[in-house]
Amino acid sequence: MALRRALLTLTGDRQRYYGELFLGAEELAEGRADAAKAAFQRASTLFPGAQSPYLALGQLAWQRADRAGAAVVLDGLAVSPSAEAGREDPWWTYELAAVLDVAVLVENLRHMAVEHVRK
Repeated sequence: MALRRALLTLTGDRQRYYGELFLGAEELAEGRADAAKAAFQRASTLFPGAQSPYLALGQLAWQRADRAGAAVVLDGLAVSPSAEAGREDPWWTYELAAVLDVAVLVENLRHMAVEHVRK
């Protein structure tokens, strides 16, 4: 799967977060619930305060009638912003991702150019 290969090349947490969310959605659409759950969980480890992976996990738990999974999701969503060091969710600023990660993208481009010259 192209998305899985692309994830291997991403270095910034924000880009990897988006990739994991997209991979989870693709896995879910293809009926691979366990793989989708794993992708959403990886996204949640990148930004523990983000709500989007929990909402995706909640949808998955609802579809599978998984009460225990739903309880974990509710616990994750119930954490108050003051109890945690921020609730940043990159999904809220997805449209600005290229601008927010411009330093990472420029460094990746520079690295690719150097590698190309070496060949």
